[in-house]
Amino acid sequence: MVGSDFSEASFDGITIERGDWLYTSLRHANLSKQHLRGVRFTEADLYECNFEKADLREADLTRAQLAKMQAVRSRSSRREPGWRRFEVA
Repeated sequence: MVGSDFSEASFDGITIERGDWLYTSLRHANLSKQHLRGVRFTEADLYECNFEKADLREADLTRAQLAKMQAVRSRSSRREPGWRRFEVA
């Protein structure tokens, strides 16, 4: 998916498992409730994405555009040290 454009897309009904989403545009995309564990979003455009209840454990968000992300929540897991709770609005 490197360099693809999924602006304003809804990912309802599909499953994303790992993969490289480097330099991908996902502006305004609805990624709520997605299992995005281990996905590489390096330098992806995630402006105003909806990540409500999405699983972002082990996801790589290095240099990703995170402005105005909607309802991002994660739950701390004692089994996975270093994972912490955060919210971005």
